[in-house]
Amino acid sequence: MGKVLLIALIALALVFWLRHKVRQRGRSGDAKAAAPQAGAASTQKMVMCTHCGVHLPGHEAIAGASGKPYCDAAHRALARDDPA
Repeated sequence: MGKVLLIALIALALVFWLRHKVRQRGRSGDAKAAAPQAGAASTQKMVMCTHCGVHLPGHEAIAGASGKPYCDAAHRALARDDPA
């Protein structure tokens, strides 16, 4: 009976150890997948439209005369921030 219990405990410890290793490998694989690759586009600064609050990439925003970002010319005009 003692030998069976010892074998069962060893098997249980082995199962937990293997599960731990599989989870560690999965986490490190996710980090590699999420990391930017060499030559990939760099992250871009996001800005918020002053009129409606929509977030958009900074290079797509339209700046008003005051320098505030807008998502389109209509919102810039509604805010009366048209360049002179």
